[in-house]
Amino acid sequence: MKQEWRLFWINAYVLEISWEAGISQHTLLKMIAVKSSLEKGLGADLYDVRMGYHALAVHFRQPAGNRDWNKIIQELMENAQSDFPQSRKRWRIPVCYAPEVAKDLISIANLKGMTVEELVQEHSSAEYMLYFYGFLPGFMYLGGLSERLHVPRKAIPDPQIPSGSVAIGGMQTGIYPMNSPGGWHVIGKIPFSLFDPQTGRLPVFRSGDSICFMPIKKREFDIIVHDPVYSLTYDII
Repeated sequence: MKQEWRLFWINAYVLEISWEAGISQHTLLKMIAVKSSLEKGLGADLYDVRMGYHALAVHFRQPAGNRDWNKIIQELMENAQSDFPQSRKRWRIPVCYAPEVAKDLISIANLKGMTVEELVQEHSSAEYMLYFYGFLPGFMYLGGLSERLHVPRKAIPDPQIPSGSVAIGGMQTGIYPMNSPGGWHVIGKIPFSLFDPQTGRLPVFRSGDSICFMPIKKREFDIIVHDPVYSLTYDII
């Protein structure tokens, strides 16, 4: 049977474990299981495991040395399935799809030959999976965007995208956790912050969790913005 993954030493401290290139839920769930197994099995030798769409970067505290790390890693990977977390969460996140808070909504609808209502339906009817965080603290890379909404990133990035903006770029969708430059197209906005730079508080969502966007009107958006006790809801899946 052909091996699904390969090992590649980037340097003496970093080992890359990669699977077939692409955005795949099947690969993600395997990677989550492997990451859990490595974190438990490598103990103090491990500094960090960082995720991408189809690769894990395993960072060691010390140079690899003479130990047969390839064999150790392979054994941990073979036992990874038993470490897979059985429960994940399906989160419901309210999103306001209105031109007042979504500067690119109308232009993207026109580009795709859709009405705004059709675009909102297409985007909010999908269930997205969180693959990993990157680019900014708390920026979620979500897979599952409908092919009808695939759109190239902007040739010239915006110098400032507001915190909470829901955007699409390439085959992906995501939420900007803070004010920042960005090259994705803003089609909505959530009514709260995902990341607090003052406290370093990060989102509660984990890789493998599902994200569902729930359309809300602008008046509902304004109410939640000023609600100090608003909390997200989720199901266990």
